[in-house]
Amino acid sequence: MPYAISYNFEMPARVLIIDAPSYQDVSGPISRALQELPGDLRAKKVLVKPNILGAHAPEKGVDTHPAIVREVVKQLQARGAEVWVGDNSGIGGYGANERSAKASGILEASGGCYRNIALNGKEINFKSRFSDKLVVSREVLEADLIVSLPRFKTHSLTVLTGAVKNTFGYAVGGEKSRLHLRAANFADFGEAVVDVFQIRPPDLTILDGIIAMEGYGPNNGTLRKVGKILVSSDAVALDRVMAEMVGAPAEKIPFLKVAGARKLGETDLKRIEIEGKLERIPGFKLPLSPVMAPIGQMFYRFLYPFIRVRPQVNGGLCTACGDCKKACPAGAITIDKTARIDLDKCIACYCCNEACTYQAIQIKSRVRNFLGFGQKMISSRNKKA
Repeated sequence: MPYAISYNFEMPARVLIIDAPSYQDVSGPISRALQELPGDLRAKKVLVKPNILGAHAPEKGVDTHPAIVREVVKQLQARGAEVWVGDNSGIGGYGANERSAKASGILEASGGCYRNIALNGKEINFKSRFSDKLVVSREVLEADLIVSLPRFKTHSLTVLTGAVKNTFGYAVGGEKSRLHLRAANFADFGEAVVDVFQIRPPDLTILDGIIAMEGYGPNNGTLRKVGKILVSSDAVALDRVMAEMVGAPAEKIPFLKVAGARKLGETDLKRIEIEGKLERIPGFKLPLSPVMAPIGQMFYRFLYPFIRVRPQVNGGLCTACGDCKKACPAGAITIDKTARIDLDKCIACYCCNEACTYQAIQIKSRVRNFLGFGQKMISSRNKKA
């Protein structure tokens, strides 16, 4: 089993940037992508791991689009592979996996290959500062090959969620929440994400960037047409190229720094062979998290409680379904007529934001709230004058 794989820096990393204008016909782009998975796939067990954050319809742009999943499954089967499709969704609870797969269209797109991979977890030894054991899906350990299908999105805690972050779904049920609780700040969580990635780096990553999400992803952001599919057998290099495309400083993204330091992939853009045109996406909006990274440890300690981004409940959108409460690792949420968040207990992991299918959990900072309040006061006085 390929635990603790290190990238071979003698071989150049390779990232494909493939034009894909729409989801109407992705057969050509996917065919080109799967050429990067050489060899005889007959009788090989291939785990196709999409990003299923929660029970979101395809048009919401939150989960991997089912058209990508459908075509990948079809072409892998045509090459003789035994295909499994599955992910551990961001909502905690084992039953949520199937519900989320169905709502996202991925259950149907899997063509009978879907597996609820939360039902068959295995505890393994885990090399991490945050835990020495982790329960992961057995399919992750038993597959001959893993093809990862993340979505091109921002993330309020990791800046970007792409190839490396998608492997966080290896962890079963409440294991992800437990890691969130123990690795509560920006830098620590980036390290924890790499710890999980290192269990089993995917053999190939195909990033769904036809419609991306900017702003406060991975759930409440704004959709943006990009029209690209990114492909690589080096997940770290793929994320480095993605960061370049959106103008995110790679040195301020903790999981990229950690993965590069551990030699799990290439982070030097000059050493990455790129097929296709690498272009900056103009005006791509990032979450607030990168602003936190350069702040020194002393400033971080004293200012963080005042400037960190906090989840807030929009009572007009909340249905009191309780998904956010189930997802919260800190036990900070209670349900009355709406969800209520105890900010003293909140660790700002944004699991509640990921779990909410109604976009009722919104991400805001105290500084932004204060400035907004001040602006309203000034406007009110100007009107009276």
